[in-house]
Amino acid sequence: MKKILFSIISIAVISAMVISTSCKKEKEIVKEPGDTVKVVEKETEEVPVDNSTTLYVTGGHLTGSTTWTSAKKVLLSGWYYVDSNATLTIQAGTIIQGLVGTKAAIIIKRGGKIYAQGTSTQPIVFTSAAIPGLRKTGDIGGVILCGKANTNVPGDNIQIEGGVDAYYGGSSDDDNSGIIQYLRIEYAGYVFAPNKEINGLTMGAVGSGTTIDHVQVSYGNDDGFEWFGGTVNCKYLISYKSLDDDFDTDYGYTGTVQFGLVIRDKNVADAAGNSNGFESDNDGSGSTNTPITAPLFSNISFFGPKMYDTTTSVSSYYQAGLYLRKNTMLKVYNSLVAGWPYGLHVEGSAAQNNGTNGDLRVRYCVMAGNTTQYYAAYDQTLYTNGVYNNKADSTITSLKTNIDIYTDGGGTTLLPSAGSFLLTGANFGEISGNTFLNQTVTHIGAFGSTDWTSGWANFDPQNKVY
Repeated sequence: MKKILFSIISIAVISAMVISTSCKKEKEIVKEPGDTVKVVEKETEEVPVDNSTTLYVTGGHLTGSTTWTSAKKVLLSGWYYVDSNATLTIQAGTIIQGLVGTKAAIIIKRGGKIYAQGTSTQPIVFTSAAIPGLRKTGDIGGVILCGKANTNVPGDNIQIEGGVDAYYGGSSDDDNSGIIQYLRIEYAGYVFAPNKEINGLTMGAVGSGTTIDHVQVSYGNDDGFEWFGGTVNCKYLISYKSLDDDFDTDYGYTGTVQFGLVIRDKNVADAAGNSNGFESDNDGSGSTNTPITAPLFSNISFFGPKMYDTTTSVSSYYQAGLYLRKNTMLKVYNSLVAGWPYGLHVEGSAAQNNGTNGDLRVRYCVMAGNTTQYYAAYDQTLYTNGVYNNKADSTITSLKTNIDIYTDGGGTTLLPSAGSFLLTGANFGEISGNTFLNQTVTHIGAFGSTDWTSGWANFDPQNKVY
């Protein structure tokens, strides 16, 4: 018999359908430049609720097994923990809406498992309960996975970012936290303290036994995806108009990520710190602790805030498409960086030495339409080594790629047009031993002739009726 230590409120509908809605003022913590915050009141109106088709779930701890089905919309409030040896299964097509102001989050603790297996036609969606037009970044918390794989933090018992009561780390690199496929996470990143938010999808020491593919994070209030150590491999990730960094790797992450799409909003960036497409550190101090942060990313398209118009002014808090620092040994292959204030910034002697030694790599890539391609002379030296066939172009039009999707709901395709040099040039020779990679593709960036976002992704979540 399963044990469930959280509260599920059952609503019995005797003879008629009961519809409810609410409009209220809530206090919201808003980040300001520097380390200050302010508290403001905002009016929110939650979606009308049909009590006969809604499952109400409040925060707490799942210690057994449970399944959320698509037959009922899930209305979640608070932090929902899946404890060690517990399993949360979410059926394809299930809609989960977080109540605004409750920090609604799904947190998989070490030893717990999530099986959220959507499909291309029936994705799983975790979004705000606010009505269309009133949804905001930070309405909900997000999704957190904690595993038992290695990190470079002594003690292997690290509290996950975001202030939740969950820890990660261990020595089981093949640890399995479950399966996440075809999942959308929208309006995540509730701020509970200065510079402390839950990312869209946070992964702490998640092992390679875990499956993660086809995940879109939209309008997150911090990073889109962040890996703290671990070995998990991921494919088909979308970070859409996140506030801080899109992909962030720390604490010895050594997995592989292939096929990723980043699209930024020119008006929205993180006032508490510079916003980048990629930020990668070994750790906060740039130590030599092992395992060194050394993931492999291939076939990523980083469309920055100047992608739609290279002459437009953007938030001053934007920085680089690739911001690599603090002794990272990140490897980026077959990727596109376009429309950023800076294309490449390798910061500090430790990371630069790694680049010179070949441990940090940016190879077979294209940079186009960045205000300044290289932050400093070293970046140009690293990138323009002729052996690796990197390309730098001052214009975006040379890419022959459709950019109308940059605006909400706009565009019909993300695919490069015929004749685009993005369709050829991928090279897997140096990384041919990586069996996770699809090495048959020839394109630079996220797309060739197939739009893998079709059917399940949504680039206009503000107006979606759930």
